[in-house]
This record gives sequence, C-alpha cells and structure tokens, in this order.
Amino acid sequence: MKQLFKSINFSSPYTCMAIVIAVYCFKVVFKIFAGRYMGSVALETDGFHNLSDIAEGLLVIFVIFLGRRPASQKFPLGLASVENIVSFEIGIIVLIIAVTFFIKSGTGFLGWLSLKHELPAILSSISHTEPPVHVSMKASLAGLAVASISIVLSLINSTYQITLGKKLNSPSLISDGKETLSDSMVESCVLFGVVGTMFNAPYLDSLAGLLVSVLIGRIAIELMYNSGKVLLNVSIDREELAQISAVVKETKGIRELVNLYAYTIGKSVFAVAELAVEEHLTFGAVHHMRGPLEAKVKQAVPRVSRVFITFVPEETLWKRYLVGIGKDRGLESLIAEDLLKARHYVILDVNSDRIGRLSIYPNTFESNSARLVEFAKGKKVDVICWSGTQPGLQDGLPAGMELVESTSLTLGDMFSA
Repeated sequence: MKQLFKSINFSSPYTCMAIVIAVYCFKVVFKIFAGRYMGSVALETDGFHNLSDIAEGLLVIFVIFLGRRPASQKFPLGLASVENIVSFEIGIIVLIIAVTFFIKSGTGFLGWLSLKHELPAILSSISHTEPPVHVSMKASLAGLAVASISIVLSLINSTYQITLGKKLNSPSLISDGKETLSDSMVESCVLFGVVGTMFNAPYLDSLAGLLVSVLIGRIAIELMYNSGKVLLNVSIDREELAQISAVVKETKGIRELVNLYAYTIGKSVFAVAELAVEEHLTFGAVHHMRGPLEAKVKQAVPRVSRVFITFVPEETLWKRYLVGIGKDRGLESLIAEDLLKARHYVILDVNSDRIGRLSIYPNTFESNSARLVEFAKGKKVDVICWSGTQPGLQDGLPAGMELVESTSLTLGDMFSA
C-alpha cells in the first residue's frame, strides 16, 4: 500500500480531480440509498445533485488539459484563458444554487410559521414543508452518518483543490474547490434536516439553509469577480508595479521610465515597459540590456511571466531659426548687420549644436518688418536672430517667437560647439 501511495502524484491536477470525482461517486450511491432508507427527500435529492458535480469535475479535467496546451500560431498566448472562462461559469452555477437555496429555505421557514398561504403561488410551490414522518432511530442514525461523512469529505476535497490550485495557479481548480466548499454547506443543511427529523424539529434545515445560501452567494460573487477581472485583462497590484518600476530605475543606462503597465491573460501576467536610454549607449549595448532586465523584474515579481521592453529614443528639442545673411556661402555666410536689409534669409532647424534641415530664401520684403514677421510665422520659426538695431520688429512678434541678438560673424559660428 505504501508503494502505491508513493507512486501517485498528488501534486497533479488530474490526480486531484480523479479523487474528487471518486468521492462524488461514493456520495451519490450512499446519499440516494440512505435517503430512500430513512425517507429523507433532502438527502436523496442532494445525492442526485452530486451527479452534476461529477460532470463538472470531468469538465474541469478537460479544461486543465486545454489550458496546458502549448502556444500555437493560431493561439500565440496559449489557451490558459479557458480556465478563467470555466471559472466564471462555475461562479454563475454556484450563484444559481445560492439563490434557489435561499428561496427554498426562506419559503420553507415561512411555511413552518404557517405563513405559506401568504406567499405567491410560484414560491409556495417550491417550499419543502412536507409534514413530518416517523423515522426509526436506526434509519435516522444512518442518515446522520452519511450526511456527516459527506461534509467531512467535501471539506477535505475543497482544501485539497484550493491549496493545489493556488500552488499550480489554476483558476478552474480553485473555482471547483470553492464549489465543493459550497457543497459542504448544502450538506450541512441536510444534516440539520436529519437532526430536525430525529428531534421533531424539521424547520432546522430551513433556518440553516438561509444562512448557508448567503455564504454560498458570497463564494459565487467572489468567483465571478476574480475570473471576470482576468477575462478583462486586469492589471497587477500597485505595489507590484512599484517594485517593477524600482528595478527598472536602478538599471544602469536607463535615463527614464517613460511608461509602465501590466495585464493578465489566463494564468500569465505580462509587463510592458517603455524606456528611454542614455544617449551614449550603442544599439548593441541596448540590445543586451533586455535579458538581464527581464530576469530582474521576474525575480522581483514572480507572478510576471513575460516582460516586453521597448527602448524609445531620447526626446530631442528642435528649434527653428531665421537668420539674415549677405552672399550665400553656406555655413561661411556672413550674418547681415541689418536684418531687414539682408540679401537672403536662412531658415534652419537646430538641436543643441546639431543642424538639421536648412533652407535659403531671397529678401523680397523691402525692409517691411511686418511682412518679414508674417513670413517667419508662416514658416513656424521659433527664433529670429539679428544684430544691430531692428526698430519695430520686437513689437510685431507673435507669442512664442523669440528675438535673439547674435554676436557671431558667420552662420557656422552661431551653432558651433
């Protein structure tokens, strides 16, 4: 026997669900026979209810199998989300059980208070307020034993499923474990019903049913909420995002964390980081930063399965200049002393000491400062460079355009390092 137990892998989700299904089969047989033996409709009905639990267990096995399938061209992120879909559906089933159980227990209790005639017909019809029947002590003890054993088995199974589900990060296994936990609550009501029959107090199961239905409803809402979040690709906690941010900012060569967010798909958490690197880093150096940085993030937040890193170029601030020159000699052109009487106007884009696009236009403005300003405005000039006195030009500048005096002799001197 020891060798048999050693050969069984109890950490496998398939082993777990096989045990759960085997226990449900045991429950079905004993609940139906014990219910008929002692005349307990509740116990027999719960036995038939466990048949649906067997079908649900088989579905969970199939879903776990699908969720473990490798990624493919058609499903590049795998089928892990299937587990969350089934988990959400289990939550709906548990919620239906809770609502039905609440109505049945509530109407049953009102029936025992002789208020059944005040209920709507549709609710009155589902009330289980059958008149008490005489049951032998032997039959009652048999029912009590079956109900008690069922509760213990459900609690053991539930603990096993939830613990293993958390270890394997399996939403469907956790959800089925919580559904098994709700079964133990339903079975506790059956137990109260058996006790009530023994002591001529059949309303006990209705009282317990009201409390249990609320607890089951809470489990259902929790299942639907947690599964729904994942299906909507919810982000991770702020604390975990802060940990990722700290790891990124500590990395040598990172100038700025431009953007950071995370999302959940199935059992996997993906983090996306947009980083601005220092200007002196080469393409090769930036490329080799990916692997170590991803490893550090995964170490800091183990839930993260993959880190997508995008390196954005350093943001550059370009300004457009307008300069008056004499004869066109490229960067050797002399800057005109009188801006309005310059032979040509040069418009060039400058970032720090780097010169970008350069265009040259002849002076056709006949010393009209207003026309020159309109020209500069049309070309989206940021800075007008001048030397000497330029009366009237300052007053006509639009907002955002500067007028800067230049002391350089040539165009190249103005923007040399």
